[in-house]
Amino acid sequence: AAISSAAGAILSDPHARFDTPACSGIAWAFATLSYRDLPGMSAIAAASMRTLQHCRTQELSNTVWAFATLLLHDEPLFDAISSAALSKMSEFQTQHLTNTSWAFARLQVVDSPLLDAIAAQAINRIYDIDV
Repeated sequence: AAISSAAGAILSDPHARFDTPACSGIAWAFATLSYRDLPGMSAIAAASMRTLQHCRTQELSNTVWAFATLLLHDEPLFDAISSAALSKMSEFQTQHLTNTSWAFARLQVVDSPLLDAIAAQAINRIYDIDV
């Protein structure tokens, strides 16, 4: 409870400057610890949305992975991550593609444009795999 109230208070402070990397890291930590803090994760979603277009692909995939790991579907966040991911699809590393597609599948979120773009990237990379 102490972590929840502290995280919620800090993340919901309108004067705090939490960027997506910070929010992604906190979300990842919560998910890794299986710490399902609804107010904290809601605050992370809201804070993340402000800077998603300017973040790296790892932060996009880690954020959506964390929410899916905790079985939390924040539709506005997933929509925003999808939009940001589509604009950066060529920058995604294979692990980021995997985490993102897994997260959408885990929560049964059907986002055809995003999944089609991930599939296209995966197909293009099949020939780059050195076995």
